[in-house]
Amino acid sequence: MVVELVRSVLTLREVDAEIRRREAFAVDAEIARRSLPDFYRLFWPAIEPDTPLEWNWHLDAICDHLAAVARGEVRTLLIEMPPRMLKTRSVSIMYPAWVWIDDPGQRWLAASGAEELAIRDTLRARRVMESPWY
Repeated sequence: MVVELVRSVLTLREVDAEIRRREAFAVDAEIARRSLPDFYRLFWPAIEPDTPLEWNWHLDAICDHLAAVARGEVRTLLIEMPPRMLKTRSVSIMYPAWVWIDDPGQRWLAASGAEELAIRDTLRARRVMESPWY
């Protein structure tokens, strides 16, 4: 019985490792809350688990402009880019999830040319928000 009790008690190293893991988690979460590009990088695996994110300058530009919208510095934003440049993932998935961290009362209206695309993107946004990091 004593042996079983000893086995169930965490060692000091295990406790220390868990504390460090939780502190790192909290730091990552705070960095992501403050920065849309960091949020994007942290949550990318939630929407595209099998595809590595290849960050490029255009994603910085999109994130900078969207952050300006969130701060109220930009009232109208039009993003025109060729297909497959991550516009939908940036504007319809990552941006609203990022804004909702600090302003959960914010309301959004999104449109899509096809029902299956709207469902796909809604499910991706849900995966971000159901992630343990969120």
